[in-house]
Amino acid sequence: MTYAVLAVAILCEGFSLRVAVKAFAQQKGELGYVEAIKRSKNPATFTVLLEDSAALLGLGIACIGILGAQFLKLPELDGVASLGISLVLAVMAAFLAAETKGLLLGEQASPHLEAAILRKNVTSPGGTTAAALDVLMGKDGMKELMTRAVAAATKRSKELAG
Repeated sequence: MTYAVLAVAILCEGFSLRVAVKAFAQQKGELGYVEAIKRSKNPATFTVLLEDSAALLGLGIACIGILGAQFLKLPELDGVASLGISLVLAVMAAFLAAETKGLLLGEQASPHLEAAILRKNVTSPGGTTAAALDVLMGKDGMKELMTRAVAAATKRSKELAG
């Protein structure tokens, strides 16, 4: 009966993992899986992917532990398998916490985004400041200088507030 329960669990988790892999593959585009997880702003898909992967790995460890305990007459292997499953779950939880921490606490915007937000907040559409910034941000290379200036001002502001 134990093996039947494990087999059904493996089938269910395997199907769920297959669906999660397909969904995440569409979302990740050309990026590798780890890079896509690190860059993702939507943890729902990769959380399911990682949870299903951990579940299948845990079920594999459980099978090995139960088979080893039965065939080698070493019931301790069942306990060792439980520890192995706990380790897999702890590592996965730590990885998920690290990858989603920025989403929970908020991540700093890039200097380019900060510059765009600042521009939107200090200019009127078609106004004099917007016209001046259009010249400065044009093809003459001032865009990078302005971005660096905003980044430096932001950094100094945080230092003074800190």
